Order: sequence, then structure tokens, then C-alpha cells
Amino acid sequence: MGGRGAAAGAAPAGGTPTRRIGFFGLVCLVVSAMLGGGVYNLPKSVAETSGPAAVALAWVVTGVGMVFVVNTFRVLSLQQPELKNGIYTYAERGFGPLAGYLVAYGYWVCNIFAMVAYGVLLPATLDAVFLGVFGDGSNWASVALSSCVTWAMFLLARRGAESSAAINVVGTVCKVVPIVLFACLLASRFSLAFVGEHLAGSAGLAGLEPAAFLGQVGDTMTVTLFLFIGVEGAVVVSGEAKSAKAVSAATVAGYVVVLVLYVLVSLLPFGCLTQDQVAAAASPSMASILDALGMGWASAVVKAGVVVSLLSAWLVWTVMLGQMPLFAARDHVFPAAFARENRFGAPTFSLFVTCVLIQCMLVAAHFLSGAAWSAMVNITAVMAMPCYLVCCLFLLKLALRGPWGGATGRRSGLVTGALGSLFSAYIVLEAGVQLLAVACILYAAGLPVYLWARRGERLPRGEQVLALCVLAAAVAGVVLIVP
Repeated sequence: MGGRGAAAGAAPAGGTPTRRIGFFGLVCLVVSAMLGGGVYNLPKSVAETSGPAAVALAWVVTGVGMVFVVNTFRVLSLQQPELKNGIYTYAERGFGPLAGYLVAYGYWVCNIFAMVAYGVLLPATLDAVFLGVFGDGSNWASVALSSCVTWAMFLLARRGAESSAAINVVGTVCKVVPIVLFACLLASRFSLAFVGEHLAGSAGLAGLEPAAFLGQVGDTMTVTLFLFIGVEGAVVVSGEAKSAKAVSAATVAGYVVVLVLYVLVSLLPFGCLTQDQVAAAASPSMASILDALGMGWASAVVKAGVVVSLLSAWLVWTVMLGQMPLFAARDHVFPAAFARENRFGAPTFSLFVTCVLIQCMLVAAHFLSGAAWSAMVNITAVMAMPCYLVCCLFLLKLALRGPWGGATGRRSGLVTGALGSLFSAYIVLEAGVQLLAVACILYAAGLPVYLWARRGERLPRGEQVLALCVLAAAVAGVVLIVP
């Protein structure tokens, strides 16, 4: 085994770019990674299951809970600056190679599903221009378009993280402008009296009964958590950052900016439209809502923003998804081929395999006509939260008995790790039996890759037990979802 932290921070074999990503570039990366296509369909996504009161409470719970997850990444980036590309390395350092592999693999796979969600929304948005060509984003024309974008992003990502970050700064600015425009226009139409009349949503008073209300909150949180995936973006490419402090500050700044935008976009429509009206909006719902309010010109701006947003986030995630297998391969928990790099320091084989898997899932999405977007969102959320949970548990372990520097207080780290772990565990359980079953099956499907990487070695007893637990959970998952 290679040195766990050192391997992650070692210079790429193909040569590390001499320029590094600074604070502004990292903030843009975090914001762009989170502001993908989901924000433009957010009003419809939350209104399909929940009224204004439930949506508001879901944002309070999600916002507060994610503060501890975000602070976990902030503290770990300062306490363990030698651990580059934190999601994987935190798990590997804290709980061993197999745990590190499962987090690297889970994070990789969940974001492949997120990329496929982008591949559904992009053609669905362009259908407003090319009427009837792309439909809901899952027909064969949509698959062809998204496939071309996938491989174009592969070619761009091959030029390395720093070059992609420069492109991303422009993309981030372009995508934020339509969102701010939408928020300002709806704020001008917002009526507290209207919200008060429709606070319970389409379910009426029955929707405010405790069980039904909490069910709506839980359903909304599945959507809101999908939107926050990417908050760790600065940590994932920390090996290309100028400093650990830049990573820490960019993570917090990016989270605050995006949280404010999300809350405004999801709640302001309820100030001038009913839940049923918002839920019936066509995708992307932000544009459809503006059309319904007689603001066609603003709708056109938003649709252009969707295209820019998706393409920018697509590039960011392509870069980020190539990084995780790279660093895992350096520690011999992914096959060695994933560590191959070109002269720009880009992990070419890792990027290629990632794009092949995205391509396969884009084809599979064709057969989920009408449900492709929601399926990709749900799977992404349930696969991501175990990765965050392990990172929070690592901080908790470090605060309890590990070496501790003076950047933050040990007690603060202890509280952050504990509350972040509780929140992440709650979200995993809140996902429901069906989604948990799918997640277990997907995690188990990755075990052969780890065994191939470790071929010829005898796994320690702890890893054998963990592998058996994952397999048992997958078998249980198959029994649950197969009729």
C-alpha cells in the first residue's frame, strides 16, 4: 500500500500544472457544481409533493443540517491539509482502504447519475426551441444530443482541472444572472396574503396533519439534498488549489450563495401561484412560471441560462469525477489503470471510463420515459449521503482521539462531526426502503473492482466483514425490490 495521505498529494506522473486554482475560481467551482440543472426545475420539483409550509420547513432542516456537513469539510481541509481530494482520502485514512474505496466508488457512481439527469434536462429545455424534437428529454434524439455533449466534455476535461476552472468562472457568472432575475421578478409579484391563503397547499388542512406534513417535508428534502451535491467541490480538487485556507473559505462561501438562491427560487413562486399551478409547470419550471406570469422575455433568458448552467456544471463534474478514481488508484484500491495521466495532469483513463458509464446510463434513461429525471435525482441523493456520513464520522473520530491543530477548537470539531453524522444518517434512513435497496445493490456491484485492484492480497478481517455486510444488504435489497 502507498502512503495514504502522501499518495493523494503526490505530483501527477504526467506533471502538475504550474498554475493553481485560487479562492474565486474555487467558489465558482463549488457554485457551478451545485447550480446545475436542478435549480431551474426546483419550483416544480418541490411543488409536486409539498405545499409552501412543508417546503419552508424542509429548507430550515436541510439548511441547518448541511451547515454541519459543510463545516465538516471546512474543518477537515484545515486539520488534514495533506489529504487531497478529501471525500476519498478522509474515508480511507479514517476507516481503511475498503471504506475509502466504497466512498470513492459511491461518490463516483452517484454523480454519474447526476450527469445523466443533466442529460435529460438539457434536451427537454431545448425542446422549447426545437418543438417536438426532444420531448421530455428521454427520446433517442435526446440521447444522441446528450451523448455528443458527454464526449465533448471529455475532450475539454482532458486539458486538466485548472483549464476547466478558467472556463467555469465565465459559466458560473452566466448561470447566476437568470436565477437572480427570476428571484427579483417574482419578488415584485410576491404577496404574503396569497401565501397565507394557500399555506397548506393543494391538500388543504389534511396536509397540515402531523404525519402527512412530515411526509411532505421528507419528500422535499430528497430534492433539496440532490441540489447540494457538489458542496464538496473545492475539497475534491484541493490537490489543484493554492492553499487549504482557500479551499475552506470557498466551501463556506459557495454554500451560502447557493442556499440563498435555492430558498428564493423554491419559495417565491408560492407568493403568486398555487401549489397545483407550480406543480403543473413544464420543465424547466422557472421559465414556465415566468411565461404564466406574462414575462416571456424573462423566460427566454432563463432558458438560455439553463443551457449555460448545464454545460458549465457538466464540465465541472466531468473533471471532478475523473479525480476520485485517480487518487484511489494511487493507493491501490482502484485498478492501476485509473492512475494514468496525460501531460496536463488529467486522468485520461478515469475520464474515459466515466464517460462510457454516463453513455450507458443515457441509453438506459430512454427506457424510463417520463420518470428519468426523478429517478436520477433520487438515486443520486441516496448514494451521496453515505459518503458525507463517513466524512462526518472521520471528523468525529479525529476530534475524539486524533492529532488536532490550532485552526479550530477540538470541541467545535466534535460538535460538528457529531451533528453532521446524525443529520447524514437521518437522511439515509429518510430515503425509504426502495431507494436504500437500490443503493445497497449499486454499492455491492462495485466490490469486484476493489477485489481486482487488490488481487493477490489477503483482505484483513475487518474488510472481509465489511464486504460481507455490503453483500448481505444487497441481497436483502434484491429481495425487497423484486416482486
